[in-house]
Amino acid sequence: MNLKKIIVYGFIALTATAAAPSYMAAPLRIGFIPFNRELDRQKALAAADFGGWVPVAGNKVIGSINDKWVGFVDLGTLEFQWWFKSDSSLAVPAGVFGDGFAYLGFSSGTIAKVSLADGKPTWQVQLSAFPTRSFIKVNDLLIAQATNGNVYAIHTETGKTQWVTDVGAVAEMSLRVGAAPVVMGNQIVLANTDGVLLALDVETGRIDWREFPQAKRSRFVGYMGHFFVNNGRFIGSRYDGVITAMRPNQDQVHWQKVIGKEILTSASFDNQLFVGTPEALLLIDVNSGAILKTVKTHHPVAFIVKSSDRYILASEFGDISSYDLEFNLMWSDYLSANLKTAPFVIGKNLYVNSGLKNIYVYRVY
Repeated sequence: MNLKKIIVYGFIALTATAAAPSYMAAPLRIGFIPFNRELDRQKALAAADFGGWVPVAGNKVIGSINDKWVGFVDLGTLEFQWWFKSDSSLAVPAGVFGDGFAYLGFSSGTIAKVSLADGKPTWQVQLSAFPTRSFIKVNDLLIAQATNGNVYAIHTETGKTQWVTDVGAVAEMSLRVGAAPVVMGNQIVLANTDGVLLALDVETGRIDWREFPQAKRSRFVGYMGHFFVNNGRFIGSRYDGVITAMRPNQDQVHWQKVIGKEILTSASFDNQLFVGTPEALLLIDVNSGAILKTVKTHHPVAFIVKSSDRYILASEFGDISSYDLEFNLMWSDYLSANLKTAPFVIGKNLYVNSGLKNIYVYRVY
């Protein structure tokens, strides 16, 4: 891999941004970083990057430039610190948990633990299916939920599998979206692709309880975005518009809200729950499920990011907008790009990763 060539062609400054609609201020798009020029030239309509780029520390991020190479790059200098040669594309974002390593999951079913210092692997294991949810780490266990319905607990020191639990799956739906598992005490709470909620014992993988979805409102009832843990409850938002708060230890539904529209994502900030729909951002009362605020948007809300003084919303189709903390629109833009991972803010810049392996850069501070 020719690092010099990547660095030279790594950043192209834009002299002007695309015209924004007249009712909103134009953002300052300062450039884009094309990590895969061949793919960008082809303009593949179905190109999707499910791994994206994950911030690690400072300006450094980890991600892939194609289905063969994962890199650790400083976005300030565009210098790659190291490369890791893979056997396929990233299936999920790299897992970074502050232990000096990155956990990489590939579409071949391979999972690798690599050093953030030099990219050298500590171990690699082969699963029977590829991971379809972001990894979580519980003590010394890496939890990987795969497309075949299995949940794997892999010991982070040795790479050996401590347990495997079949939580069920819909055979014809190998989905790459959905809420990652969360930890509540000594249990891992998750959902399968058929909307069934389960709690697994951390040490053994034993299924302690399961809750089947009630009142299905569409064929797909997967949980979207993120599970939200709050005061002994976890709150999940289903694609078919049902938001549920449960107390796993009591195996009971605390409250349930039907919003009457599809849910594309969910996120929590400052003990508040946000839900993205095809036409609005909703603020939900975590104690009752009541809708506290509805912010009408001009695009679907598939990603919700919060920085110190604003919310960044994005769709999977390249729409992106910024709102202040009072939910007043600051600016909006359209990238004509396929987005599968959330934008992120580092320093003064907002970075948006597209399926064509381009990172669009906005100056937001």
